[in-house]
Amino acid sequence: MGAEVTVDGEFSGEDINKASYWAEVAFISQAEDGMYEVTDAKGQTHCIARARLRHRKRHSVASGHVTDDKVHDRRAMQHCTDHELKYLESYLKQRFREDIPKGHIAWLHQYSDNATTHFKNTGAINYYTILINDRGGPSETAFVYSFGGPGHGKRPL
Repeated sequence: MGAEVTVDGEFSGEDINKASYWAEVAFISQAEDGMYEVTDAKGQTHCIARARLRHRKRHSVASGHVTDDKVHDRRAMQHCTDHELKYLESYLKQRFREDIPKGHIAWLHQYSDNATTHFKNTGAINYYTILINDRGGPSETAFVYSFGGPGHGKRPL
């Protein structure tokens, strides 16, 4: 009880089911019955067959890079990104093979605190174009680039 689930969630590779929704398990009936009572985000309860539920489990992965390089330029950013992507793709292949069917991450998201040493020129954007091309091109991999105000980790995003 208390587990987070997705009701009528799609399997990997299937079209997104826009009618699926988040819920929390409130009650489990007799095991042979296979029915679960869940409470959705609006507080409404539903009696749902177990086969329609997908267990939601959060996995957090954090990475950090320590260097004595004071320049902190696009080359440093590219090196760190390469390291992180290789690690994350390996992690996904080992634990969630069905969620990475083509062997690579299909959505790349980059957040920048808008530090001028990272983004003075087009080198960083060109680098992400190369990452997209290495992962099957724009028809298989998307890239989202978000800029924020300089903060260097001193405030929430």
